Amino acid sequence: MRPASIAGLKLTHDGAVALIRGNELECVVELEKIYNNARYSRIVRLEQVTELLAHGRMTTRDIDSWVLDGWFTETQQSHDPAMEVDPSPNLITQAGGRKVQLPVAAYRESDNQPPLEGISIAKPLPGISDSYRSHHHSTGHLAGGYCASPFARQERVAAVLVWDGGVGPRLYVVDPGSRTVRSLGAVLPLKGNAYIEVISRFPPFRLPENSDSSTFQKHQLSAPGKAMAYAGLGSLNHELLSEMSRAYPLLAQQAPFVLLPVMLADRIEAAAQSLNVENADAIHTWQAFLGDLLEHELASKLARHELTNMPLILTGGCALNIAWNTQLRDGGRFADVWVPPFPNDSGSALGAACAEMMRSGGRWILEWDAYRGPYLRDEPIPPGWNARPAELTAVAELLHAGMPVMFMHGRAELGPRALGHRSILAPATDRGMLDLLNKIKQREPYRPVSPICLEERASEIFDPGGSDPFMLFQHRVRPAWKERIPAVSHFDGTARLQTISEKQEPAIHELLSHYQRLSGVPVLCNTSANYPGRGFFPSIADALRWGGVEHVWSQGLLYTSASSQATPS
Repeated sequence: MRPASIAGLKLTHDGAVALIRGNELECVVELEKIYNNARYSRIVRLEQVTELLAHGRMTTRDIDSWVLDGWFTETQQSHDPAMEVDPSPNLITQAGGRKVQLPVAAYRESDNQPPLEGISIAKPLPGISDSYRSHHHSTGHLAGGYCASPFARQERVAAVLVWDGGVGPRLYVVDPGSRTVRSLGAVLPLKGNAYIEVISRFPPFRLPENSDSSTFQKHQLSAPGKAMAYAGLGSLNHELLSEMSRAYPLLAQQAPFVLLPVMLADRIEAAAQSLNVENADAIHTWQAFLGDLLEHELASKLARHELTNMPLILTGGCALNIAWNTQLRDGGRFADVWVPPFPNDSGSALGAACAEMMRSGGRWILEWDAYRGPYLRDEPIPPGWNARPAELTAVAELLHAGMPVMFMHGRAELGPRALGHRSILAPATDRGMLDLLNKIKQREPYRPVSPICLEERASEIFDPGGSDPFMLFQHRVRPAWKERIPAVSHFDGTARLQTISEKQEPAIHELLSHYQRLSGVPVLCNTSANYPGRGFFPSIADALRWGGVEHVWSQGLLYTSASSQATPS
């Protein structure tokens, strides 16, 4: 008898479906990663769920039970604490051209409610299932983070910090031995969107006053990553930091949760203007202040519960902030710090399925790897391109000759980072390559590209180096290598490293090894292969129609623009 299968479904932004069979992940298909859809796309018709499953080579018949990600009732205009624990939130979608209202669990559990309880819904998902369950949005982050972690496989007790856009950071302790999840409650009274609330007071992230709600929501989702990069242009302003340190505790005691980010942003903006602080310095200082505050309050809460020196999992959208992740990793307060490659809502469908797997008595260990996204769509190749069989040695030769190459291999990555399967790779030995990649990607000039490096040499080149397969921590380029790989060193000397082991991804490891033999350098630039503001290219044909690079390699074939003068030997 085949193991039972669970499908997790995220209908709101970062819409996706995830399928777990037994305790093995079969696929996660995000709407943004098919048909060049816009980033953060939401599922507005239930018929789209069948389309998503098809891109993972699955059908609704493959699924025994369905779980919806919890949310809040979106007809309400402000996200306040009552909405987080609203006892009867509903999502509005369509099926067969008709409006459908779907009850779901609240954004987070109430303070006296077991996190894994969820709710059972006797109402159907039209055209999909007669009934479904729903788990809290925060529970999905918690469950996906823990089940995918190395601590689950080691059957270790671990702390899980969930900090998402609409909720303050909340701390949980997961004990696989007793099969319990204990909530330790809030760490800070600041929802994750407080970060961008302050950032948005400063150019280049200030929105026009007449921006509509759709523009505002997209800005909240897209601007934090850019702001992290922009912060690298600035430095700590100690006077502004002192103002933040004075303002925060006073406002935290007086202001309602929903108003605290706005009131804090007002104070910080006024202080920065009074002190004549440069925009990049203000953003850098705010990011540093929040990182220090989080580290201190998190460590204090764990100490009060006598939970020191235990492993920590970071998840929720704020776990994409690599500066904070690095600070918590390097602070020495935790036995280990781990972040999944899908900490934001791109992992919510998977998290909902994991929560149900945990609740229903299954194993609390997820068998998975980072490359279980949608398959490449098969389409005719557009005119103007030549295809020929090519080994990875030929790709390495092009890279060594200074040519960017798009690498489209196997299934897409999970989460928002291109980890080699939907990547543009390029030599890192010339600073001008960073400018070229940002130009062809139509990105701001201050945006960095990431280094992708052989894991076995990472500690020689980066500090601290070691294993970092998901691009979620900062490393510094060691002095001896700064001039050798200038294209991947940010303005502040940091790099968002991705390491590759032979076990993790044999093809990319082989390519890096060939390139190392030619160049003496085991590092390449890595940036995502996509249209601006869209998900990864879903097919070779789409990548070729884009035409931003002259060479695309996929599954043993090298596609070269007919106008290119460079050919592999």
